[in-house]
Amino acid sequence: MEIYLIGTNHWDVNSESRLERKLSEIAPEFILVEGSYEVDAWINRSYALFSKELAKVMKFEESRHLILKSRVAIGNEFRAVRGHCIRYGKKFEYFNDLDLKNTIGNEKKVAKLEAQVFKGLKYQDILFEMKSEEASNNKVWKQIKEVEDTSKEYNLTDYFISEAKDDNIGARDYIMELKVRNSFCENISLRLVCVTGYVHVLDDLQNRTLYTKIKELSPKRVFLYE
Repeated sequence: MEIYLIGTNHWDVNSESRLERKLSEIAPEFILVEGSYEVDAWINRSYALFSKELAKVMKFEESRHLILKSRVAIGNEFRAVRGHCIRYGKKFEYFNDLDLKNTIGNEKKVAKLEAQVFKGLKYQDILFEMKSEEASNNKVWKQIKEVEDTSKEYNLTDYFISEAKDDNIGARDYIMELKVRNSFCENISLRLVCVTGYVHVLDDLQNRTLYTKIKELSPKRVFLYE
């Protein structure tokens, strides 16, 4: 089995098109995507609710469009994977269902609170915020690109994990590892792609990330920085 780990940035507005291109290049028979059915459905529900709440506090359509373009990015991986599997008749499954459990069921409250943040903001202010967010996403990719496959990658991994201390890095990776190994045993002749956040695909001396946990299976790493 060939295994590819595709590291994504969940907040990168370009991730859907980049992932679509990469999946077409690799042509996997089977895909695992980080998340769960519940999280996927939650993202769709919360986005629809957020759109309605945003319309109540912001009448200028162009401003709403900017905000929604950024907000929709969190579901890019699911849309890209589903679209690919529908087009090519392939299968996908979710792996890692620990994330976002605390927010499932609170969609209306969360959407209302999120929308209130943007109340009264002018278009130029929103544009500045979106550009700042894009610059932050690009900085992440630049950092990874500079240290990928060097000893400095370990330091970057430590930094990202320390910044994401509430994201259960390690525990979630263990769940993903089990799913990958089961898929490996059941589909030994297939080309498998695992789509997950970039932190899980980084090399780690402390064996916390998915990549280090399955290193002996010789997975190929792909980061979606282009």
